[in-house]
Amino acid sequence: MSNNSLEQDIALARSILLRHHGDDDQDYVDVHVDIFDDQEAVQLERAPWVIALQEALEQKYGEEKGACRMRRVMTALITHGETIH
Repeated sequence: MSNNSLEQDIALARSILLRHHGDDDQDYVDVHVDIFDDQEAVQLERAPWVIALQEALEQKYGEEKGACRMRRVMTALITHGETIH
């Protein structure tokens, strides 16, 4: 896997983040959102931008490889490209 394609996928992730949060005044984004049901139970769901990114990567690479790319992109975003030891 080339760094160039990873960089392109990270750029895709950033564009999706901007599309979902570009007008927000927040200095953070959620990865999960809390959903409360009628019985006040909490259910965690992926944030809409995470779902959009996974769908875009699965469309680009196929379901299995897209899921793998999603993990790599999320890791790169979280670690700023630094290696995890």
